[in-house]
Amino acid sequence: LKNDLRELGVDAFPERKVVQIDLNHEGTSWRQRLAHLKDGKLVYDDKPTAVGDGPAPELELGRMLQEYTELMRPKKGRGQLVFVNLQKRLLSSIEAFARTLRLHQKSVGEGKAHTTLQLTLDEAGDDEYGLDDEAFEDAADADVVASSAEVQSPEGRAKQLLTEMIKLAEEYRGAPDAKTLALLEWIRRNQCPALKIGGAEGSRGKWTDRRVLIFTEYGDTKRYLWQVLSTAVQGTPDADERIMQFHGGMSDEQREEVQRAFNSQPEDHPVRILLATDAAREGVNLQGHCADLFHFDIPWNPARMEQRNGRIDRTLQNAPEVRCHYF
Repeated sequence: LKNDLRELGVDAFPERKVVQIDLNHEGTSWRQRLAHLKDGKLVYDDKPTAVGDGPAPELELGRMLQEYTELMRPKKGRGQLVFVNLQKRLLSSIEAFARTLRLHQKSVGEGKAHTTLQLTLDEAGDDEYGLDDEAFEDAADADVVASSAEVQSPEGRAKQLLTEMIKLAEEYRGAPDAKTLALLEWIRRNQCPALKIGGAEGSRGKWTDRRVLIFTEYGDTKRYLWQVLSTAVQGTPDADERIMQFHGGMSDEQREEVQRAFNSQPEDHPVRILLATDAAREGVNLQGHCADLFHFDIPWNPARMEQRNGRIDRTLQNAPEVRCHYF
């Protein structure tokens, strides 16, 4: 192990610090802190809503999903998988959850899967460069359709819960959740103090040299983060070059371009944030000038989490310490 080698005097590996970020859902009402998409931009939402003074939307959806699962989950068979998928998607983002929930509602009780896509997610993950975002989501959709077909049609309380979850998820799918707000606060403290939901303000727009790598499992969540962060950096110097993306299906040239930019000297390229799906979890060196990593969501397979950490916790990492953050 790396710590064994360090004890033997081999100093080629940095110390890894695991940073737990606790989320605070209390103190400020969601009516005051939530934003929504309007004309492609995030704006503050000051209108009173049913959830505005209550639990955060992701917590309320979690409560409803738990009750829905207890009512609907079969005791055996493939139908159990749809509830695992719904939980995984909600733990990633409301955006990812809303897509899968809509598909589940459409598919449940049909008795068969209306899809010709037979590629499983495990098979997709074995591809050298991974599927592109749309193909990966199509594979996930096929899995949801197939498993939902073995679940009984919801009635009574279960049907009511499904309707309410869809309404709440659709209303807040583009709004920054507690994880996103905590991530933005970290970026403000460590990279650029001017960042703000809806666009930067004031004269504090100077960026530090610090870079951060943000992993997420789903393309839906990555696109959601791209929307929120891209809007938040507007108004700062070189705003359109501060964020890059890494995802499945990229060509060799595209992968090399991202790696070259992210590993370059900070004064040579303005990129400071790299959003990545698990297509970047192996075979990619990103330790050149980055010692901070965020797991925006936690993969079900712990080996994948360790592979993510290995993008910056590796030889030729110049920093004496790397920090792996999770919520």
